[in-house]
Amino acid sequence: MGDEPYCALLPWIVFTVIARRNGDGVAWGCLAAVVTACALLAASRRRGSGARNALMLYVIGAFSVFGVVGLFLDNPSSWLPEFARALGAGIYAAIFLVSLAFTPAVEHYTRLHVRQSVWTDRRFLNVNTAISLVLAAAFTAIAGSMALGPMIGSVPAYTTFNWVVPVAILTVAAHWTRVCWENFLDDEIDERINRDPLWDLAVDWHATSSVRDR
Repeated sequence: MGDEPYCALLPWIVFTVIARRNGDGVAWGCLAAVVTACALLAASRRRGSGARNALMLYVIGAFSVFGVVGLFLDNPSSWLPEFARALGAGIYAAIFLVSLAFTPAVEHYTRLHVRQSVWTDRRFLNVNTAISLVLAAAFTAIAGSMALGPMIGSVPAYTTFNWVVPVAILTVAAHWTRVCWENFLDDEIDERINRDPLWDLAVDWHATSSVRDR
């Protein structure tokens, strides 16, 4: 379970649900996000991708720091509870962007669906970079949307900008990440066929069918 792409969003979803404007929502939300990320990291198949799930490691570190800040600033007179959800989305956007300087955060998930020989291919790096940029842009937009709710200050605004708009943004982002990935798979198959006309598609079927069926 820990290696399924949709699991990457679970710590953020848990944080968003728990980080309410009253009580110690920020600190508890961060704690829940860290626990969720630790559980996913423990369930991750290191042998399948060749490395630990970097995204979950980033999430554990970032939300641990955010939780400590929440312990001191999470009170009714502070701005933090109002904008905590926006900051949580901003953390994800920052993680996807910063990871590009090292290894794209999504690569752990994509490696599990291609041959190991593809991991060093320039096109594989490019598609992981593209997907990371799409997700970074999506979470930046979500952070902006979630910041609008407290600024407007009405119940309909909170519902619209904290839930409706983010779900719509994620839906669009999921569509474009799938387009990027399927285009990469199509190019990979075409190149293999051109390089070796006798290449058997069945060899890579296990690596690609799970992605195409989603």
